[in-house]
Amino acid sequence: MRIAARIFLGVAGLLTAWGLVSEPSRAAPSSVPAPRDPKPVAAAIDKIIDQRIAADKITASPLADDAEFLRRVTLDITGRIPSADATVAFLADSDPAKRAKVIDALLADHEYGEHFGTIWYHRIVKPDDDNRYLISPKLQEWLADSFNRDHGWDKIVTDILTAEGERDKNPQTVFYFANVGDKKGQPEPNKVTAAASRLFLGVKLECAECHNHPFTPIKQTDFWSTAAFFTATHSENAAKKDAKAGVIPSLHEGGAMKGMKKNTEAKAPAGSIIIPDTKGKTVKAKFLGGAEPALPGKTLRPVFAAWATSPKNPFFARAAVNKLWANFFGRGIVDPVDDMRPENEPSHPQLLDLLAKEFAASGFDQKHLIRCICNSASYQRASKPTKDNKDEDRIYARMPVKVMSADMLYDSLAVALGHAAADKTKGEGKKRGNTARDAFRKFFHAEADDDVGVVEDYTHGIPQALRLMNSPQMNDTSTTVGRLMKAGGEPEKIVEGLYITALSRKPTEAETKRMVEYAAGDKDAARAYRDILWVLLNSGEFLFNH
Repeated sequence: MRIAARIFLGVAGLLTAWGLVSEPSRAAPSSVPAPRDPKPVAAAIDKIIDQRIAADKITASPLADDAEFLRRVTLDITGRIPSADATVAFLADSDPAKRAKVIDALLADHEYGEHFGTIWYHRIVKPDDDNRYLISPKLQEWLADSFNRDHGWDKIVTDILTAEGERDKNPQTVFYFANVGDKKGQPEPNKVTAAASRLFLGVKLECAECHNHPFTPIKQTDFWSTAAFFTATHSENAAKKDAKAGVIPSLHEGGAMKGMKKNTEAKAPAGSIIIPDTKGKTVKAKFLGGAEPALPGKTLRPVFAAWATSPKNPFFARAAVNKLWANFFGRGIVDPVDDMRPENEPSHPQLLDLLAKEFAASGFDQKHLIRCICNSASYQRASKPTKDNKDEDRIYARMPVKVMSADMLYDSLAVALGHAAADKTKGEGKKRGNTARDAFRKFFHAEADDDVGVVEDYTHGIPQALRLMNSPQMNDTSTTVGRLMKAGGEPEKIVEGLYITALSRKPTEAETKRMVEYAAGDKDAARAYRDILWVLLNSGEFLFNH
Protein backbone atom coordinates (compact mmCIF):
# COMPACT_ATOMS: atom_id res chain seq x y z
CA MET A 1 0.00 0.00 0.00
CA ARG A 2 1.09 3.56 -0.60
CA ILE A 3 1.89 5.36 2.61
CA ALA A 4 0.57 8.92 2.72
CA ALA A 5 2.53 10.20 5.67
CA ARG A 6 4.59 13.36 6.08
CA ILE A 7 1.75 15.58 4.88
CA PHE A 8 2.00 19.33 5.40
CA LEU A 9 5.77 19.25 5.78
CA GLY A 10 6.23 22.95 5.14
CA VAL A 11 8.99 24.47 3.06
CA ALA A 12 11.79 23.27 5.33
CA GLY A 13 10.43 19.71 5.27
CA LEU A 14 10.06 19.85 1.51
CA LEU A 15 13.70 20.74 1.06
CA THR A 16 14.74 17.93 3.39
CA ALA A 17 12.49 15.30 1.84
CA TRP A 18 13.38 16.18 -1.73
CA GLY A 19 16.99 17.11 -1.05
CA LEU A 20 16.79 20.35 -2.98
CA VAL A 21 19.73 22.69 -3.07
CA SER A 22 20.19 26.29 -4.02
CA GLU A 23 21.08 27.48 -7.50
CA PRO A 24 23.57 25.09 -9.15
CA SER A 25 26.56 26.05 -11.20
CA ARG A 26 25.83 26.48 -14.91
CA ALA A 27 28.39 24.03 -16.20
CA ALA A 28 27.76 22.53 -19.62
CA PRO A 29 25.82 19.26 -19.37
CA SER A 30 27.10 15.81 -20.23
CA SER A 31 30.79 15.95 -19.52
CA VAL A 32 31.68 12.39 -20.49
CA PRO A 33 33.00 10.32 -17.55
CA ALA A 34 35.01 7.16 -17.86
CA PRO A 35 33.03 4.06 -18.91
CA ARG A 36 31.40 2.31 -15.98
CA ASP A 37 30.93 -1.41 -15.39
CA PRO A 38 27.23 -2.35 -15.18
CA LYS A 39 27.86 -5.66 -13.37
CA PRO A 40 28.35 -4.27 -9.83
CA VAL A 41 25.21 -2.17 -10.22
CA ALA A 42 23.24 -5.15 -11.54
CA ALA A 43 24.40 -7.13 -8.50
CA ALA A 44 23.37 -4.29 -6.19
CA ILE A 45 19.92 -4.20 -7.83
CA ASP A 46 19.51 -7.90 -7.13
CA LYS A 47 20.69 -7.59 -3.55
CA ILE A 48 18.09 -4.91 -2.75
CA ILE A 49 15.25 -6.75 -4.48
CA ASP A 50 16.21 -10.14 -3.05
CA GLN A 51 16.26 -8.72 0.47
CA ARG A 52 12.72 -7.41 0.01
CA ILE A 53 11.54 -10.75 -1.40
CA ALA A 54 13.07 -12.60 1.56
CA ALA A 55 11.57 -10.13 4.05
CA ASP A 56 8.12 -10.66 2.53
CA LYS A 57 8.66 -14.44 2.60
CA ILE A 58 7.87 -14.75 -1.10
CA THR A 59 9.35 -17.33 -3.48
CA ALA A 60 10.97 -15.75 -6.52
CA SER A 61 10.43 -17.17 -9.99
CA PRO A 62 13.53 -18.77 -11.57
CA LEU A 63 15.49 -17.16 -14.38
CA ALA A 64 13.76 -17.04 -17.75
CA ASP A 65 15.02 -19.45 -20.38
CA ASP A 66 16.98 -18.10 -23.33
CA ALA A 67 13.97 -17.79 -25.63
CA GLU A 68 11.90 -15.83 -23.12
CA PHE A 69 14.81 -13.57 -22.25
CA LEU A 70 15.71 -12.80 -25.88
CA ARG A 71 12.14 -11.90 -26.83
CA ARG A 72 11.70 -9.73 -23.74
CA VAL A 73 14.96 -7.82 -24.03
CA THR A 74 14.55 -7.27 -27.77
CA LEU A 75 11.07 -5.86 -27.27
CA ASP A 76 12.16 -3.68 -24.36
CA ILE A 77 15.25 -2.22 -26.06
CA THR A 78 14.23 -2.04 -29.73
CA GLY A 79 10.43 -2.17 -29.58
CA ARG A 80 10.00 -5.31 -31.70
CA ILE A 81 10.36 -9.07 -31.45
CA PRO A 82 13.67 -10.63 -32.57
CA SER A 83 13.97 -11.96 -36.10
CA ALA A 84 13.84 -15.71 -36.63
CA ASP A 85 17.52 -15.75 -37.61
CA ALA A 86 18.50 -13.86 -34.45
CA THR A 87 16.48 -16.27 -32.32
CA VAL A 88 18.00 -19.38 -33.89
CA ALA A 89 21.52 -18.00 -33.49
CA PHE A 90 20.98 -17.01 -29.86
CA LEU A 91 19.44 -20.33 -28.86
CA ALA A 92 22.36 -22.20 -30.46
CA ASP A 93 25.03 -20.02 -28.83
CA SER A 94 26.78 -21.73 -25.92
CA ASP A 95 28.70 -18.66 -24.75
CA PRO A 96 27.86 -18.07 -21.05
CA ALA A 97 28.19 -14.31 -21.67
CA LYS A 98 25.72 -14.27 -24.54
CA ARG A 99 23.00 -12.41 -22.62
CA ALA A 100 25.30 -9.49 -21.83
CA LYS A 101 26.50 -9.52 -25.45
CA VAL A 102 23.01 -9.38 -26.91
CA ILE A 103 22.14 -6.46 -24.62
CA ASP A 104 25.15 -4.58 -26.02
CA ALA A 105 24.22 -5.51 -29.59
CA LEU A 106 20.64 -4.29 -29.18
CA LEU A 107 21.81 -0.99 -27.71
CA ALA A 108 24.08 -0.55 -30.74
CA ASP A 109 21.17 -1.16 -33.13
CA HIS A 110 19.59 1.96 -34.65
CA GLU A 111 16.19 0.62 -33.60
CA TYR A 112 17.13 1.29 -29.97
CA GLY A 113 17.09 5.03 -30.59
CA GLU A 114 13.99 4.83 -32.77
CA HIS A 115 12.13 2.94 -30.05
CA PHE A 116 12.94 5.40 -27.28
CA GLY A 117 12.49 8.31 -29.68
CA THR A 118 8.95 7.03 -30.29
CA ILE A 119 8.28 6.63 -26.57
CA TRP A 120 9.47 10.12 -25.71
CA TYR A 121 7.85 11.80 -28.70
CA HIS A 122 4.43 10.56 -27.62
CA ARG A 123 5.11 11.50 -24.01
CA ILE A 124 5.97 15.04 -25.07
CA VAL A 125 3.44 15.63 -27.84
CA LYS A 126 -0.28 15.45 -27.08
CA PRO A 127 -2.12 16.62 -30.21
CA ASP A 128 -5.10 18.91 -29.70
CA ASP A 129 -6.99 21.54 -31.66
CA ASP A 130 -4.54 24.29 -30.69
CA ASN A 131 -1.30 22.54 -31.65
CA ARG A 132 -2.13 19.95 -34.29
CA TYR A 133 -0.83 22.08 -37.17
CA LEU A 134 2.31 23.09 -35.27
CA ILE A 135 3.73 19.76 -34.10
CA SER A 136 6.12 17.80 -36.27
CA PRO A 137 7.52 14.23 -36.35
CA LYS A 138 10.93 15.81 -36.87
CA LEU A 139 11.14 15.91 -33.08
CA GLN A 140 10.79 12.13 -33.08
CA GLU A 141 13.64 11.87 -35.60
CA TRP A 142 15.79 14.21 -33.50
CA LEU A 143 15.11 12.20 -30.34
CA ALA A 144 15.95 8.92 -32.09
CA ASP A 145 19.22 10.36 -33.35
CA SER A 146 20.09 11.75 -29.92
CA PHE A 147 19.53 8.38 -28.24
CA ASN A 148 21.52 6.56 -30.91
CA ARG A 149 24.39 9.00 -30.52
CA ASP A 150 24.28 8.23 -26.80
CA HIS A 151 23.80 11.86 -25.83
CA GLY A 152 23.40 12.25 -22.09
CA TRP A 153 19.84 12.70 -20.88
CA ASP A 154 20.87 16.04 -19.38
CA LYS A 155 22.03 17.24 -22.80
CA ILE A 156 18.85 16.06 -24.50
CA VAL A 157 16.62 17.79 -21.95
CA THR A 158 18.74 20.95 -21.97
CA ASP A 159 18.47 21.10 -25.77
CA ILE A 160 14.67 20.78 -25.47
CA LEU A 161 14.23 23.34 -22.70
CA THR A 162 16.49 25.95 -24.35
CA ALA A 163 15.37 25.36 -27.96
CA GLU A 164 15.11 28.34 -30.29
CA GLY A 165 14.82 28.97 -34.01
CA GLU A 166 12.79 27.58 -36.87
CA ARG A 167 10.88 24.42 -36.06
CA ASP A 168 12.08 22.26 -38.94
CA LYS A 169 15.71 23.20 -38.36
CA ASN A 170 15.39 22.97 -34.58
CA PRO A 171 12.77 20.28 -33.92
CA GLN A 172 13.31 20.51 -30.15
CA THR A 173 11.05 23.58 -30.35
CA VAL A 174 8.10 21.21 -30.88
CA PHE A 175 8.02 20.79 -27.09
CA TYR A 176 6.86 24.42 -26.88
CA PHE A 177 4.56 24.27 -29.91
CA ALA A 178 2.87 21.27 -28.28
CA ASN A 179 1.98 23.57 -25.38
CA VAL A 180 0.29 26.52 -27.05
CA GLY A 181 -3.19 27.46 -25.94
CA ASP A 182 -4.46 30.57 -27.67
CA LYS A 183 -5.32 31.77 -31.16
CA LYS A 184 -1.94 33.44 -31.56
CA GLY A 185 -0.11 30.16 -31.07
CA GLN A 186 2.04 31.41 -28.21
CA PRO A 187 3.46 28.85 -25.75
CA GLU A 188 1.60 29.33 -22.48
CA PRO A 189 3.87 29.37 -19.41
CA ASN A 190 1.36 27.36 -17.37
CA LYS A 191 1.13 24.59 -19.97
CA VAL A 192 4.90 24.49 -20.44
CA THR A 193 5.40 24.32 -16.67
CA ALA A 194 2.99 21.42 -16.28
CA ALA A 195 4.67 19.50 -19.12
CA ALA A 196 8.27 20.20 -18.06
CA SER A 197 7.71 19.31 -14.42
CA ARG A 198 5.82 16.12 -15.27
CA LEU A 199 8.22 14.93 -17.98
CA PHE A 200 11.59 15.89 -16.58
CA LEU A 201 11.09 16.25 -12.82
CA GLY A 202 8.43 13.61 -12.17
CA VAL A 203 6.18 16.11 -10.36
CA LYS A 204 2.62 17.08 -11.27
CA LEU A 205 2.92 20.77 -10.50
CA GLU A 206 -0.32 21.51 -12.33
CA CYS A 207 -2.18 20.27 -9.26
CA ALA A 208 -1.21 23.58 -7.66
CA GLU A 209 -1.95 25.83 -10.64
CA CYS A 210 -5.20 27.23 -9.24
CA HIS A 211 -4.74 26.69 -5.49
CA ASN A 212 -2.39 25.23 -2.94
CA HIS A 213 -2.17 21.47 -3.17
CA PRO A 214 -4.39 20.06 -0.38
CA PHE A 215 -2.16 17.09 0.47
CA THR A 216 1.42 18.27 -0.18
CA PRO A 217 3.55 21.29 0.68
CA ILE A 218 3.41 22.47 -2.95
CA LYS A 219 1.85 25.93 -3.10
CA GLN A 220 0.25 27.87 -5.93
CA THR A 221 3.20 30.21 -5.80
CA ASP A 222 5.53 27.24 -6.45
CA PHE A 223 3.72 26.54 -9.72
CA TRP A 224 3.75 30.14 -10.93
CA SER A 225 7.31 30.81 -9.75
CA THR A 226 8.34 27.96 -12.05
CA ALA A 227 6.12 29.29 -14.84
CA ALA A 228 7.93 32.64 -14.61
CA PHE A 229 10.96 31.01 -16.27
CA PHE A 230 8.92 30.63 -19.46
CA THR A 231 7.52 34.16 -19.73
CA ALA A 232 10.12 35.30 -22.26
CA THR A 233 9.43 32.47 -24.72
CA HIS A 234 7.67 33.61 -27.90
CA SER A 235 6.75 32.16 -31.26
CA GLU A 236 6.37 33.58 -34.75
CA ASN A 237 4.15 32.29 -37.56
CA ALA A 238 2.37 30.00 -35.12
CA ALA A 239 -1.15 31.40 -35.33
CA LYS A 240 -3.72 28.92 -36.58
CA LYS A 241 -4.09 30.63 -39.95
CA ASP A 242 -0.33 30.46 -40.53
CA ALA A 243 -0.08 26.88 -39.30
CA LYS A 244 -2.93 25.72 -41.53
CA ALA A 245 -1.25 27.42 -44.47
CA GLY A 246 1.91 25.44 -43.83
CA VAL A 247 4.05 28.37 -42.68
CA ILE A 248 6.92 27.02 -40.59
CA PRO A 249 6.79 28.47 -37.07
CA SER A 250 9.80 29.56 -35.06
CA LEU A 251 10.61 30.23 -31.42
CA HIS A 252 12.80 32.76 -29.66
CA GLU A 253 13.74 33.78 -26.14
CA GLY A 254 13.64 37.36 -24.84
CA GLY A 255 11.24 40.20 -24.22
CA ALA A 256 7.98 40.61 -22.35
CA MET A 257 5.45 37.83 -22.02
CA LYS A 258 2.75 37.50 -24.67
CA GLY A 259 -0.40 35.53 -25.13
CA MET A 260 -1.65 34.92 -21.58
CA LYS A 261 -5.26 35.52 -20.69
CA LYS A 262 -7.07 38.18 -18.70
CA ASN A 263 -5.08 39.98 -16.04
CA THR A 264 -1.84 38.18 -16.96
CA GLU A 265 -1.71 40.26 -20.14
CA ALA A 266 -0.54 43.12 -17.97
CA LYS A 267 3.21 43.52 -18.02
CA ALA A 268 5.17 42.01 -15.18
CA PRO A 269 8.83 42.74 -14.43
CA ALA A 270 11.32 40.55 -16.30
CA GLY A 271 11.59 37.18 -14.64
CA SER A 272 8.20 37.54 -12.95
CA ILE A 273 4.63 36.54 -13.68
CA ILE A 274 1.19 37.69 -12.58
CA ILE A 275 -0.89 34.84 -11.15
CA PRO A 276 -4.27 34.73 -12.92
CA ASP A 277 -7.38 35.73 -10.98
CA THR A 278 -5.45 37.21 -8.07
CA LYS A 279 -5.90 40.92 -8.81
CA GLY A 280 -2.31 41.35 -9.88
CA LYS A 281 -0.36 39.16 -7.44
CA THR A 282 3.12 38.84 -8.91
CA VAL A 283 5.79 36.22 -8.17
CA LYS A 284 9.41 36.00 -9.29
CA ALA A 285 11.06 33.03 -10.99
CA LYS A 286 12.19 30.59 -8.32
CA PHE A 287 13.48 27.03 -8.30
CA LEU A 288 11.00 24.53 -6.91
CA GLY A 289 11.59 24.37 -3.17
CA GLY A 290 14.72 26.47 -3.60
CA ALA A 291 16.01 29.98 -4.13
CA GLU A 292 15.33 32.86 -6.50
CA PRO A 293 18.22 32.74 -9.01
CA ALA A 294 20.12 35.61 -10.51
CA LEU A 295 18.70 36.13 -13.99
CA PRO A 296 21.25 37.43 -16.51
CA GLY A 297 19.64 39.70 -19.07
CA LYS A 298 16.42 38.59 -20.72
CA THR A 299 17.15 34.88 -21.07
CA LEU A 300 15.34 32.78 -18.49
CA ARG A 301 15.08 29.24 -19.83
CA PRO A 302 18.84 28.48 -19.78
CA VAL A 303 18.86 29.25 -16.04
CA PHE A 304 15.96 26.86 -15.44
CA ALA A 305 17.55 24.18 -17.66
CA ALA A 306 20.87 24.38 -15.79
CA TRP A 307 19.08 23.88 -12.48
CA ALA A 308 16.74 21.17 -13.77
CA THR A 309 19.48 18.99 -15.29
CA SER A 310 22.10 19.47 -12.59
CA PRO A 311 23.48 16.27 -10.96
CA LYS A 312 22.69 18.01 -7.65
CA ASN A 313 18.99 18.18 -8.50
CA PRO A 314 17.45 14.94 -7.16
CA PHE A 315 14.22 15.46 -9.09
CA PHE A 316 15.94 15.04 -12.45
CA ALA A 317 17.89 11.81 -12.04
CA ARG A 318 15.19 10.14 -9.95
CA ALA A 319 12.44 10.99 -12.45
CA ALA A 320 14.45 9.68 -15.39
CA VAL A 321 15.42 6.49 -13.57
CA ASN A 322 11.85 5.86 -12.49
CA LYS A 323 10.48 6.23 -16.02
CA LEU A 324 13.20 4.03 -17.48
CA TRP A 325 12.63 1.33 -14.86
CA ALA A 326 8.94 1.39 -15.76
CA ASN A 327 9.81 0.78 -19.40
CA PHE A 328 11.36 -2.53 -18.38
CA PHE A 329 9.14 -3.61 -15.48
CA GLY A 330 5.75 -2.19 -16.43
CA ARG A 331 5.56 0.05 -13.34
CA GLY A 332 7.84 2.56 -11.68
CA ILE A 333 9.68 2.19 -8.41
CA VAL A 334 7.42 5.14 -7.64
CA ASP A 335 4.04 4.58 -9.21
CA PRO A 336 2.44 6.44 -10.97
CA VAL A 337 5.70 7.53 -12.59
CA ASP A 338 4.74 11.23 -12.75
CA ASP A 339 3.70 11.52 -9.12
CA MET A 340 7.01 11.47 -7.24
CA ARG A 341 5.82 13.35 -4.18
CA PRO A 342 7.39 12.45 -0.83
CA GLU A 343 3.99 11.12 0.23
CA ASN A 344 3.98 8.63 -2.67
CA GLU A 345 6.76 6.47 -1.37
CA PRO A 346 8.86 4.20 -3.61
CA SER A 347 8.48 0.44 -3.32
CA HIS A 348 12.29 0.17 -3.00
CA PRO A 349 13.79 3.47 -1.74
CA GLN A 350 17.36 2.13 -1.74
CA LEU A 351 16.99 0.96 -5.32
CA LEU A 352 15.78 4.36 -6.51
CA ASP A 353 18.66 6.08 -4.70
CA LEU A 354 21.20 3.61 -6.10
CA LEU A 355 20.08 4.03 -9.70
CA ALA A 356 19.70 7.81 -9.50
CA LYS A 357 23.26 8.18 -8.16
CA GLU A 358 24.63 5.79 -10.77
CA PHE A 359 22.79 7.59 -13.56
CA ALA A 360 24.19 10.97 -12.52
CA ALA A 361 27.69 9.54 -12.03
CA SER A 362 27.62 8.05 -15.53
CA GLY A 363 26.91 11.43 -17.10
CA PHE A 364 23.20 10.57 -17.42
CA ASP A 365 24.08 7.75 -19.82
CA GLN A 366 20.83 5.94 -20.60
CA LYS A 367 22.56 3.02 -22.34
CA HIS A 368 24.64 2.40 -19.22
CA LEU A 369 21.57 2.40 -17.02
CA ILE A 370 19.82 -0.04 -19.37
CA ARG A 371 22.84 -2.35 -19.16
CA CYS A 372 22.65 -2.21 -15.38
CA ILE A 373 18.96 -3.12 -15.39
CA CYS A 374 18.98 -5.79 -18.10
CA ASN A 375 22.04 -7.60 -16.74
CA SER A 376 20.34 -8.05 -13.37
CA ALA A 377 18.81 -11.37 -12.38
CA SER A 378 15.73 -9.42 -11.31
CA TYR A 379 15.10 -8.38 -14.91
CA GLN A 380 15.91 -11.83 -16.22
CA ARG A 381 13.39 -13.66 -14.00
CA ALA A 382 10.69 -15.73 -15.66
CA SER A 383 7.20 -14.27 -15.90
CA LYS A 384 5.56 -17.55 -14.85
CA PRO A 385 4.52 -17.08 -11.21
CA THR A 386 5.14 -19.35 -8.29
CA LYS A 387 2.31 -20.32 -5.95
CA ASP A 388 2.96 -17.40 -3.61
CA ASN A 389 4.09 -14.60 -5.96
CA LYS A 390 1.26 -14.65 -8.49
CA ASP A 391 -0.62 -11.82 -6.76
CA GLU A 392 2.34 -9.56 -6.00
CA ASP A 393 3.18 -6.74 -8.38
CA ARG A 394 5.49 -4.48 -6.39
CA ILE A 395 8.50 -6.47 -5.21
CA TYR A 396 9.68 -7.95 -8.55
CA ALA A 397 9.64 -11.61 -7.50
CA ARG A 398 8.69 -12.33 -11.12
CA MET A 399 8.67 -10.41 -14.37
CA PRO A 400 5.28 -8.74 -14.91
CA VAL A 401 3.45 -9.68 -18.09
CA LYS A 402 2.92 -6.58 -20.21
CA VAL A 403 0.74 -6.00 -23.26
CA MET A 404 2.71 -4.69 -26.21
CA SER A 405 2.24 -1.02 -26.88
CA ALA A 406 0.64 -0.13 -30.22
CA ASP A 407 4.04 0.74 -31.69
CA MET A 408 5.59 -2.54 -30.47
CA LEU A 409 2.70 -4.51 -31.95
CA TYR A 410 2.97 -2.81 -35.34
CA ASP A 411 6.72 -3.36 -35.62
CA SER A 412 6.55 -6.93 -34.29
CA LEU A 413 3.93 -7.85 -36.87
CA ALA A 414 6.18 -6.38 -39.54
CA VAL A 415 9.01 -8.65 -38.37
CA ALA A 416 6.85 -11.78 -38.17
CA LEU A 417 5.12 -11.20 -41.51
CA GLY A 418 8.29 -10.32 -43.38
CA HIS A 419 7.14 -6.80 -44.23
CA ALA A 420 9.66 -4.06 -44.91
CA ALA A 421 11.03 -2.73 -41.62
CA ALA A 422 8.69 -0.04 -40.36
CA ASP A 423 10.37 3.35 -40.11
CA LYS A 424 9.52 4.56 -36.64
CA THR A 425 10.35 8.18 -37.26
CA LYS A 426 9.47 9.18 -40.80
CA GLY A 427 6.40 7.17 -41.67
CA GLU A 428 5.16 6.18 -45.11
CA GLY A 429 3.08 9.26 -45.91
CA LYS A 430 3.73 12.94 -46.44
CA LYS A 431 1.85 14.20 -43.40
CA ARG A 432 1.94 13.08 -39.82
CA GLY A 433 -1.26 11.22 -39.01
CA ASN A 434 -1.83 9.85 -42.53
CA THR A 435 0.53 6.86 -42.50
CA ALA A 436 -0.40 3.22 -42.04
CA ARG A 437 1.62 3.26 -38.84
CA ASP A 438 -0.28 6.28 -37.50
CA ALA A 439 -3.65 4.72 -38.32
CA PHE A 440 -2.64 1.53 -36.55
CA ARG A 441 -1.39 3.45 -33.50
CA LYS A 442 -4.60 5.47 -33.31
CA PHE A 443 -6.67 2.29 -33.28
CA PHE A 444 -4.58 0.33 -30.76
CA HIS A 445 -3.15 3.13 -28.66
CA ALA A 446 -3.71 3.32 -24.91
CA GLU A 447 -2.85 6.32 -22.76
CA ALA A 448 -0.56 4.16 -20.63
CA ASP A 449 1.69 3.80 -23.70
CA ASP A 450 2.64 7.45 -23.33
CA ASP A 451 3.36 7.31 -19.61
CA VAL A 452 5.42 4.15 -19.49
CA GLY A 453 6.08 2.89 -23.00
CA VAL A 454 4.44 -0.42 -22.14
CA VAL A 455 1.00 -1.39 -20.88
CA GLU A 456 0.58 -3.80 -17.98
CA ASP A 457 -3.20 -4.13 -18.20
CA TYR A 458 -4.90 -5.70 -21.23
CA THR A 459 -6.30 -2.80 -23.23
CA HIS A 460 -6.96 -4.40 -26.64
CA GLY A 461 -10.69 -5.07 -26.59
CA ILE A 462 -12.99 -6.83 -29.03
CA PRO A 463 -12.68 -4.17 -31.79
CA GLN A 464 -8.90 -4.38 -31.67
CA ALA A 465 -8.92 -8.19 -31.63
CA LEU A 466 -11.26 -8.28 -34.63
CA ARG A 467 -9.09 -5.74 -36.44
CA LEU A 468 -6.04 -7.99 -36.00
CA MET A 469 -7.93 -11.11 -37.01
CA ASN A 470 -9.49 -9.63 -40.15
CA SER A 471 -7.00 -7.07 -41.44
CA PRO A 472 -5.58 -8.18 -44.82
CA GLN A 473 -2.40 -6.21 -44.15
CA MET A 474 -1.86 -7.69 -40.68
CA ASN A 475 -2.75 -11.23 -41.71
CA ASP A 476 -0.87 -11.69 -44.97
CA THR A 477 1.22 -14.63 -43.82
CA SER A 478 2.20 -15.78 -47.31
CA THR A 479 5.69 -14.21 -47.29
CA THR A 480 6.82 -15.96 -44.12
CA VAL A 481 5.24 -19.29 -45.04
CA GLY A 482 6.69 -19.12 -48.54
CA ARG A 483 10.17 -18.51 -47.14
CA LEU A 484 9.97 -21.50 -44.80
CA MET A 485 8.57 -23.85 -47.42
CA LYS A 486 11.14 -22.75 -49.98
CA ALA A 487 13.89 -23.61 -47.48
CA GLY A 488 12.55 -27.18 -47.53
CA GLY A 489 12.59 -29.66 -44.69
CA GLU A 490 10.09 -31.88 -42.98
CA PRO A 491 6.75 -30.54 -41.71
CA GLU A 492 8.19 -30.57 -38.18
CA LYS A 493 10.91 -28.16 -39.30
CA ILE A 494 8.39 -25.81 -40.93
CA VAL A 495 6.22 -25.79 -37.81
CA GLU A 496 9.30 -25.04 -35.72
CA GLY A 497 10.08 -22.11 -38.04
CA LEU A 498 6.57 -20.73 -37.60
CA TYR A 499 6.86 -20.80 -33.82
CA ILE A 500 10.31 -19.23 -33.84
CA THR A 501 9.12 -16.50 -36.20
CA ALA A 502 5.98 -15.61 -34.24
CA LEU A 503 6.74 -16.53 -30.63
CA SER A 504 10.56 -16.51 -30.62
CA ARG A 505 10.68 -20.05 -29.24
CA LYS A 506 10.58 -23.64 -30.40
CA PRO A 507 7.27 -25.49 -30.09
CA THR A 508 6.79 -28.18 -27.48
CA GLU A 509 6.47 -31.78 -28.61
CA ALA A 510 2.71 -31.63 -28.12
CA GLU A 511 2.43 -28.42 -30.15
CA THR A 512 4.55 -29.87 -32.94
CA LYS A 513 2.46 -33.04 -33.11
CA ARG A 514 -0.83 -31.13 -33.19
CA MET A 515 0.26 -28.66 -35.87
CA VAL A 516 1.85 -31.31 -38.10
CA GLU A 517 -1.36 -33.32 -37.93
CA TYR A 518 -3.37 -30.21 -38.80
CA ALA A 519 -1.18 -29.49 -41.84
CA ALA A 520 -1.37 -33.09 -42.98
CA GLY A 521 -5.16 -32.89 -42.98
CA ASP A 522 -5.23 -30.12 -45.59
CA LYS A 523 -4.57 -30.86 -49.26
CA ASP A 524 -3.08 -27.36 -49.56
CA ALA A 525 -0.10 -27.47 -47.20
CA ALA A 526 0.74 -23.77 -47.73
CA ARG A 527 -2.77 -22.78 -46.70
CA ALA A 528 -2.51 -24.91 -43.56
CA TYR A 529 0.79 -23.31 -42.56
CA ARG A 530 -0.66 -19.84 -43.17
CA ASP A 531 -3.54 -20.75 -40.85
CA ILE A 532 -1.09 -21.89 -38.17
CA LEU A 533 0.87 -18.64 -38.37
CA TRP A 534 -2.37 -16.64 -38.27
CA VAL A 535 -3.37 -18.43 -35.05
CA LEU A 536 0.02 -17.79 -33.46
CA LEU A 537 -0.03 -14.08 -34.34
CA ASN A 538 -3.51 -13.69 -32.85
CA SER A 539 -2.65 -15.53 -29.65
CA GLY A 540 -2.23 -13.95 -26.26
CA GLU A 541 1.36 -15.14 -26.20
CA PHE A 542 2.19 -12.96 -29.19
CA LEU A 543 0.38 -9.85 -27.91
CA PHE A 544 2.16 -9.88 -24.56
CA ASN A 545 5.71 -9.00 -23.62
CA HIS A 546 6.56 -11.51 -20.91
